[in-house]
Amino acid sequence: MRAAADQTACQVPASDRDQTLLRRAGAGDDEAFRELYELHHRRVYFFLFRMLGEKTAAEDILVEAFTAAWRQARSFQGRSSVTTWILGIARNLANNDLRSRRDHESIDDHHHLPADAVPGLEHSDRARVIAAALQRLSAKHREALDLVFYHELKYGEIAELLGIPTGTVKTRVLHAKEALRGVLTQMEVSRDAI
Repeated sequence: MRAAADQTACQVPASDRDQTLLRRAGAGDDEAFRELYELHHRRVYFFLFRMLGEKTAAEDILVEAFTAAWRQARSFQGRSSVTTWILGIARNLANNDLRSRRDHESIDDHHHLPADAVPGLEHSDRARVIAAALQRLSAKHREALDLVFYHELKYGEIAELLGIPTGTVKTRVLHAKEALRGVLTQMEVSRDAI
């Protein structure tokens, strides 16, 4: 009987499953929310980590984002996917965190960070090189590439998440790719190496 239920669950599209879980969570079903968390927390964590660049901050905001999602589950209207909705909550909280850091931090607080510490290919794998290159991009370009490549969101979903027109998303992604190519060139990384 359990195997038949598992097979049926696998046949349900992810978006329908997510919406069902969120609806159940909104009605107070702790197990449904726990399952929703298990399905999405890694993706949200890595989005936050790439956005904030700090493990502890990403973990803290992750907890805040899922707490907010739990509280707001009943008000979810289904205008976007559940994933996009949760990423939107996380993004807003991360932006608030970044703004408060800017107000309280100085570059002098980070004297231990070398100005141009970028791992070379001989000391790092492709992922680290790309991550280092992404860190040199503007926050808007980094975010656009993150949502397209790591989260595989469609331009329309990104537009909804960021609150900008789809055409602006396309343009931003195009410019972000160009900027990334430029950074990789500055880092003397050839296309073949990536």
